[in-house]
Amino acid sequence: MFPHAFPRPGFARANSGLAKTPRDPLLLEWVGNLPVPHAPPRSQTTRGWSVSVAAVVLAAGEASRFGAPKQQILLPEVLTRLRVGPADDIVDEIVVVEGAYPLPPCAETSQGGSSCRVVHCPEWRSGPGASLRCGIAALNSSVEAAVVVLADAPDLSPQSVARVLDVWRTEGGVVAASYGGHRGHPLVLGRDLWAEVPDEGLHDRPARLVPCDDLGEPGDVDEPDDLPERFR
Repeated sequence: MFPHAFPRPGFARANSGLAKTPRDPLLLEWVGNLPVPHAPPRSQTTRGWSVSVAAVVLAAGEASRFGAPKQQILLPEVLTRLRVGPADDIVDEIVVVEGAYPLPPCAETSQGGSSCRVVHCPEWRSGPGASLRCGIAALNSSVEAAVVVLADAPDLSPQSVARVLDVWRTEGGVVAASYGGHRGHPLVLGRDLWAEVPDEGLHDRPARLVPCDDLGEPGDVDEPDDLPERFR
């Protein structure tokens, strides 16, 4: 309809006086009535993703070896790294799981495109698996993949999130980053496995390892001496 009204790309409009013709109001009305496509979730518009992805940040532990609520110190940095670069391109939602200590709302600790909220896990003493179950239970019903990260890993690479998700997308199952051949985080698992998370976590569940040595280890702050200098 009205093919003459739409010039081919790179060519000038043949009828420069078109705006003055009587048919133009009809054309403008027709164009104005065309449906406007709605943008799909961000995970569908980047890197070819067709599923919604969420990050679950485990921050419920007692931090007994550290002797203080270390997650209150380190969490802002972890959230920032989830909300920049390739991680922010892929992650649509962030859920932080608190337990032993109360945590401030995400809005006070990080800025970025992904929505973020804190949920309390009453069963946090049962183990990291219980905290993970609390986190995934709080996710939006549209989420199909959960990226698990630790609140005491302040050097998390945003690129590592994208890398493990790329492998999970084609292989499925449980996919985890590895450093020096050792399994680490981030870790990703699809919705079909969420009901199978035991109290002790996923340590004993087989996982496909994705080398991320070139990205640097995310860190593991267990004791005060492990705290990076920038946090002191």
